[in-house]
Amino acid sequence: MAQQFDVPSNVKLEAKEDYTLYEKDIIAATNWLEITPVGQDDQKRKEVSSFVLQWITGSPTVNIDINTPVGKLTEKNPDLLLMFMAGYSRFVLENNYEKDKFKCQVAAVKSVVNLYNLGGSLKKNKFVQKAVDADKQGTLENWVRQNLGQ
Repeated sequence: MAQQFDVPSNVKLEAKEDYTLYEKDIIAATNWLEITPVGQDDQKRKEVSSFVLQWITGSPTVNIDINTPVGKLTEKNPDLLLMFMAGYSRFVLENNYEKDKFKCQVAAVKSVVNLYNLGGSLKKNKFVQKAVDADKQGTLENWVRQNLGQ
């Protein structure tokens, strides 16, 4: 079902209520981004990414901190930065507008790990690989705490 996601047409994001109308679409878009390898269906990825970024940029309910360690996580692969922000946003929306930044960061890194594990045309990144290893060992929360400054 997530693979069937289509970007809504005539998106209007002006008032707070406009953002609420698209929350389910943001969740579905994030799901699609997370299961579609980078380099596959590039045109659709651009459209979905643009929609997600437009929503995040003006969202009154999602506030994402992008610090230097997050930059290390995503520096070689811009698609991973968007995945981080989308995963963060999805967690906020699926968890009653969660405000705990640590929980949101763990969810965001998990989304990055999931996309990175698909391979595709992503460049290798040792920092991301350490997150992948931590996730496999069940220690992703500790890794995020130690590496993203929480």
